[in-house]
Amino acid sequence: MNRDELYQILDIVAPEEFEYYENLAALLEADELIDVQLILELIKELDMGSLADMFDSYFEEWNKSIPDELAELYVTVDTAKRSIMGNFNDDMTDDDYSSLASAIYDFRRWYVIIPHVIDNDTGEEINVRDARYNISASRYTGETCNYNFNGAYEYEGDSYSMKLSDIIEAEYN
Repeated sequence: MNRDELYQILDIVAPEEFEYYENLAALLEADELIDVQLILELIKELDMGSLADMFDSYFEEWNKSIPDELAELYVTVDTAKRSIMGNFNDDMTDDDYSSLASAIYDFRRWYVIIPHVIDNDTGEEINVRDARYNISASRYTGETCNYNFNGAYEYEGDSYSMKLSDIIEAEYN
């Protein structure tokens, strides 16, 4: 995949147009394998504050769709969110951008690329994204989804670090 193909998936012509929730959703949910280097080149061109806000919104919506009986999935998604969000800071270095791109890539591998969920009715392995959508749709269709998420609970994102001042600020503001 090249940059133009990525931009087509994201429905943008230039990085400045990557400003909506839908753009981030397209990046995170695309079926195509997107190389970490392409992700890195893209995010280096984006406003980090806006991107962090988009990620917050994305994961907030994600967590709303998790049924109560899948509390472990909620914890896993929170781990993924922290793995990504822990890479944002006020003075991004090349290493910070690389770590963020890797965290996004790792999330995509877990969420879309590698199937971690088993449909207990058919034995089919599906990715977490499709299982999430099917569960959300079942609320409207009345269909029952019988999934085993045990394989999805092992999120292998890199560890992340946060500045102590950021933790204190978040806690007391």
